[in-house]
Amino acid sequence: MALSFFTSYAFDQYRQGRFKTEEDAFRFMRESGIEHGDIIDLDFDEYPLYLQHEIMTAGGVFPVCFISTLDVVGVDSKRRERNIAITKQRIDSAAKLGIPTFMVAPFGFTVESGEEYNRVQENLIESLSVFAEYGKKAGVEILAENHSSLWRPDSRMKDVRYFIDAVPEITYIFDMGNFFCIGEDVKEAYALLKDRTKKVHVKDWKIDPFGDFEREGLPRFRGCELGAGEIPLKYMLKSLKADGFNGDMVIEINSPCTWDEFDRSVKFAKENF
Repeated sequence: MALSFFTSYAFDQYRQGRFKTEEDAFRFMRESGIEHGDIIDLDFDEYPLYLQHEIMTAGGVFPVCFISTLDVVGVDSKRRERNIAITKQRIDSAAKLGIPTFMVAPFGFTVESGEEYNRVQENLIESLSVFAEYGKKAGVEILAENHSSLWRPDSRMKDVRYFIDAVPEITYIFDMGNFFCIGEDVKEAYALLKDRTKKVHVKDWKIDPFGDFEREGLPRFRGCELGAGEIPLKYMLKSLKADGFNGDMVIEINSPCTWDEFDRSVKFAKENF
């Protein structure tokens, strides 16, 4: 098992003035026990892929995944086709840089009816199949996770089971926090999906009436350090270890946090796995 994190977190810490350089932020992460980094496209205006790769490797963190949030599943066919073409280019870029995995995490689309829900589900399966084949030729492993919105056909555990069975070539990422967000039982979801789980996103949520996040009428909540919230993380980490999990464990803290909170989260993950 190796610990990873989203590179956007290190850049945020640099922007807040906590480090003199971006490389220093990544060095801190490495010294904290983080070996890998997942590059997400949300920072590309300021930090394009090649620059992120350069900065993080200089900081001693290995770029293990490229996360693309382009809409490749929505009902706007022209937009979807354009983004599929761009996504293939991104897979090629990952291959050139030696980034071994590529996560398809589509955003920027809406679902207005049951008919559109079914269309998006079909589009998801079709797009993942295309990328799995393209990634195989490029030497890049294609990943997909469960998301955190009830209107999306890739969030509920039964829908996740459906699409990962439809595209067995992809690697599945189990995001325990996203299941919690939509009110699904994290333990039950893991029991259903553990046979395909090769990577995990670990975060914790605390119920808070003044929290920043709200999902489809569920209680409001906020992100917190690992082990301080409502998700049964100790159970989940012990279960992963008992089941022989040896993939990347990505630490997410979905709120501003101190370095002490981040350090405690890293230690929590290590001690309970």
